[in-house]
Parts: sequence; structure tokens; C-alpha cells
Amino acid sequence: MFFKSLLCIVSIQSIATVPSMIARSLIAFACILLLITAPAMAVTVVDGDTIKIDGVTYRLNGIDAPEHGQKCKKPSGKTWPFGKRATTALGDMVAGSDIRCEGSQADGYGRTIATCYKAGIDLNRQMVLEGWAWAFLKYSQVYAEEQKAAQSAGIGIWQAKTQTP
Repeated sequence: MFFKSLLCIVSIQSIATVPSMIARSLIAFACILLLITAPAMAVTVVDGDTIKIDGVTYRLNGIDAPEHGQKCKKPSGKTWPFGKRATTALGDMVAGSDIRCEGSQADGYGRTIATCYKAGIDLNRQMVLEGWAWAFLKYSQVYAEEQKAAQSAGIGIWQAKTQTP
């Protein structure tokens, strides 16, 4: 995207030197088309509380999701691959739209601790509210109310007794 923007800036600056109005219009149109068709940012879901965007790893602030291979119990007593499902839920949330993450502190693994948004929706909050992650109360109270709501509804990790982080 950076190189496409740079190409457009150079093209626009050189438009003034093109004598034909039609040629200038074609250059401007091509530049707009180039920017519109620019690929979306590369978002990769690592697990239910970690994503990578264009090479930067973000650890979602205030939440803790089960590890990808972790299993949880259902009310029937059977286990199900909840960690995998939490990863899929976050993947569904980030699909098809630009994601914006705000944060500057790094954790001990070099990940940026951030709150991430899609179309103005706080994804961290949404993961807790839908029962895909716990509020990480050891470090933050920011999603405590959302956890209470998910727990009361008995959804996601709250379908059966669970040990919170």
C-alpha cells in the first residue's frame, strides 16, 4: 500500500507536465483505481487473544482466551475444543474489514498490548461478552461487567464450571 501511495504521489506531481487534458485525466483515474484495489492489511489470528497485522503481533488487552489446543467442559460433562473455537470466533470477527489496534506497551514476549477495533466495535470486549474469553482480572477490570453478563447467560466458557486465569 505504501508503494502504491508513493507511486500515486509521483504520478500526481508529474501530471502538470503532461500537456493533454485527456492524458492527465487518465493518469489521475489510474492512480485512484490503484489505491481502491490495494489489498487489505494482512490479519492473522494466532489464538483467541492474539492477532498479527502486517507483521506486528498484538496481545488483546484485558482478556485471556483458552490456548488453541485447550478443551473446556460442556454441561453434559463432555469436553470440546474450546481454544480452537475461540480462535475461530476471533477470526470471524476480524474477517473482511480493516482492523485498528491501539496500544504501545509490550509484554514479556514482545507483543504490543492493545485494544483492537473493527468498524468501531471493541473486539476485546466482544470476545468476553460472547463468552470466548475471560476478562483478565489479574491485570485489568475493564471487561469485568462483560464477563459477568456472559457468565450469567451461560455462554461459551461459562457453559460449565471453568477455572479463570
